[in-house]
Amino acid sequence: MTSATRGEKSDIHHPAAGAMPPDGRLNRAVAWSGFCLGVASGMVMGLWSFDGPLAVPAWIGDYDQTARRFLRMGHIAFFGIGLLNLALASELTRLDLTRRGKRRAAGWMNFANLFLPPALIAAALYPPLKYLLPLPVIAACAALCLAAWGVARPIKFIINRRVQDEQPGNGIAPGDRRMPAPGSR
Repeated sequence: MTSATRGEKSDIHHPAAGAMPPDGRLNRAVAWSGFCLGVASGMVMGLWSFDGPLAVPAWIGDYDQTARRFLRMGHIAFFGIGLLNLALASELTRLDLTRRGKRRAAGWMNFANLFLPPALIAAALYPPLKYLLPLPVIAACAALCLAAWGVARPIKFIINRRVQDEQPGNGIAPGDRRMPAPGSR
């Protein structure tokens, strides 16, 4: 009999039991998995780079060909989006967002991390797939904008508080940043 069937609390969050808490663990897992795939794709591409042991496959073309550029971008996107995902994961619990807002930011960034690099690589194989690229890019942008909003909201409160504190008749001299004594307002 498992601890979960005996009625004990489990520290494992199963998606079927409800939405994952927006604490960044899933984002870290996705980011680190992306790093592994980035290294693996680099190893494969290294087989024909710099006069490697294999010839460049004909479908990839020369260094300046679009297919080869998409491959390189896909390889780099595993790392770039992964780093953004790690940054978001580390900030997620501190963002001044609702639980829903945090879940959206985390989900959108995971979507970008999971789909942008493979979409770039797929566009190298089949060029019409390049039209799918805006979807994960928009998701990453939305996640970053939401995170920026969650960071900026407390700053807006602090600025508004300082402006209020410097209003005449509030008992605080202009330029005095000390907080008033409790109950003095």
